[in-house]
Amino acid sequence: MFITIVWSLLAFIFLNCVPALAGWRPISYAAGSGGFTIYIDPATVARQQDLVKMLVLYDFRFVQAINGKSYLSSTWQQQFDCVEHRSRHLSYRYHSDNMGNGKVMLAGDDENNTWSPVTPKSAAGILWNIACSKDGPPI
Repeated sequence: MFITIVWSLLAFIFLNCVPALAGWRPISYAAGSGGFTIYIDPATVARQQDLVKMLVLYDFRFVQAINGKSYLSSTWQQQFDCVEHRSRHLSYRYHSDNMGNGKVMLAGDDENNTWSPVTPKSAAGILWNIACSKDGPPI
């Protein structure tokens, strides 16, 4: 009985220490900035008529820096206008570790951020194609 309780406790501790990566789906790899992979979390996709919001993760192979702070990944809530071919970010977080883990080094909300045209073959263009596809984003 005691051993069962100990093993159950150890399993619980282990599972709570392992990052929850199950929701992230890899979308694209880019060579810029030393190499990074773009992921989306299908559970966060929200469509309102022609506008789509989703959480996007940029996971870098090498340490990046912003405002003198180092990070290995960033998460962004992005919004896409499927009719006007444009996008904007609504909030962001820069993380010290890969896959959105570790300490948040910098964060902010940009609900009033201006729209930018989507450039084909850019990260925003790839994400726009996924968000605005006729079948909808992968779930």
